Amino acid sequence: CGCWSFLELCLGGGSQAKARGNSKACGGDSSVRLQLPPLREACVAARNSWRGRLTLAARRWQVARRLTPVLGRCVVDVARRREVPPARATETARRMRLAMEALGPAFVKLGQCAAAREDVLSTEVAAELRKLCDQVPPFPT
Repeated sequence: CGCWSFLELCLGGGSQAKARGNSKACGGDSSVRLQLPPLREACVAARNSWRGRLTLAARRWQVARRLTPVLGRCVVDVARRREVPPARATETARRMRLAMEALGPAFVKLGQCAAAREDVLSTEVAAELRKLCDQVPPFPT
């Protein structure tokens, strides 16, 4: 839950946001104050309620269902211990990009970060993941 602490700054108007004058930068109106529970309390409440545990389990299942086939394909490619054809690498990258798009904005951001690492990924894979930077359809709000 710690990675979502920026929400407290933007939406909760914490002391750091006030000190930096970030109420406008976060897209909020300085006259509107949202009352959010402290982040730590919200995370504990989500884990301790049956509804929160059910929601977390459903999300984990959704992520596993989308990513397992793609990651399995990657494992098979690595286990072969020979050069993967560029067409197969591109198809695997396309499947990964589509899975990340389906999983939501956090996974799109993860794909964008991966696309910037051409020193780790092949050129074809990085090019496919770069589509997450400017060719993603808008998410419903």
